[in-house]
Amino acid sequence: MALSDRQILRARPKGAPYKLYDIDGLYLLVSASGSKLWRLNYRHNGKWRTLAIGKYPEISLAEAREETAKARKLLAAGKDPSEEKRAARRAAILAARNTFGVIAREYLDGLAPKGLAPVTIRKNRWILEELIIPKIGSRPIDELRASDILAVLKDIEASGRLETARRARQVIGAVFKLATLTDRASGDPTPLLHRALRSPTVTSHPAIIHEESFGKLLQAIDSLRSRVIRNALLFHALTFPRPVELRLMDWEHVDLEEGVWRIPAEHTKMRRPHDVPIVFQSLAILREMAQITGRRSGPVFPSPVGLRGRISENTLNHALWKLGYKGKHTAHGFRSSASTILNERGYRVAVIETQLNHLEEDETKRAYNRAQYWDERVAMMRDWGELIERLRRGG
Repeated sequence: MALSDRQILRARPKGAPYKLYDIDGLYLLVSASGSKLWRLNYRHNGKWRTLAIGKYPEISLAEAREETAKARKLLAAGKDPSEEKRAARRAAILAARNTFGVIAREYLDGLAPKGLAPVTIRKNRWILEELIIPKIGSRPIDELRASDILAVLKDIEASGRLETARRARQVIGAVFKLATLTDRASGDPTPLLHRALRSPTVTSHPAIIHEESFGKLLQAIDSLRSRVIRNALLFHALTFPRPVELRLMDWEHVDLEEGVWRIPAEHTKMRRPHDVPIVFQSLAILREMAQITGRRSGPVFPSPVGLRGRISENTLNHALWKLGYKGKHTAHGFRSSASTILNERGYRVAVIETQLNHLEEDETKRAYNRAQYWDERVAMMRDWGELIERLRRGG
């Protein structure tokens, strides 16, 4: 006679284990402690075997009968249900060890022994741990297809971080290469996506946009003999204004107590006033310039020749050329450097664009607000200043 839910609920432990039989070999084993376990007796290759189905009430009567039906189908196909269950468990354990996230972390752990620069390791770690692993980290790597990878990259691309999407494709490919070499994946799908992503807009102003190379540029600037030119270029890197805004910067535009550089509307391309946060690193440069010039009036960055007049954009660009960056980076290029690196680090596009003083395309947003995103911009610029300081030290 088939079991009922009422019989199962009323079953109480006795001095020894006992069985309550259902149909097709299924029974409930009631232990002396009171636990209720589903078991299935079956015959395979002339031998009686027992399949452990699960515990009641986690596995209901209806579910236990479903598992029994599945086991009977396997037997009809000449397969042993117990062996199939063990094989499935082994496959699940193996799949858990071969997820994209597990192999990605193996890849990251192997970067330092290869002698890669710390900034490169940090960049790869940020891309994988912040952008990729949360999306596909739990999936077995050999089950991932090009379409799965493309969906993740398109999400990054949609945020405006085109260079990050391109870099992410390369890093994902490196993880797949490791998996393929260790027989945990059958190949790398990322080459199929080479033309599926938009290319970053090419700027007419050459710029270094990769952190590691940007760090080398900053270290080269530190080697300049002229303190005025060195400070002007470093201040340019820290605040990334348009070159004309830097050249026209006067002490009257600087409020050291409030920590802000107030650029007048007539000095900006958009003909609207623009405020720039002054953080610790840029403040130190301004104080040094006050010592160098001996005054706090007139140009903040005067011509290095006699400290009279204003520094020119050509002076800054020629200094970069002498450092070996002709055709690679210009004074205006600091804007592209900051925009690309900050986007890759996950700062909000609107905050970055406001800091760059770019014109809003939406007419309803063009009314300038000097305090727009101010707190976020201050926090971002503090982080940017700390990053530049680390890169100057080679970190």
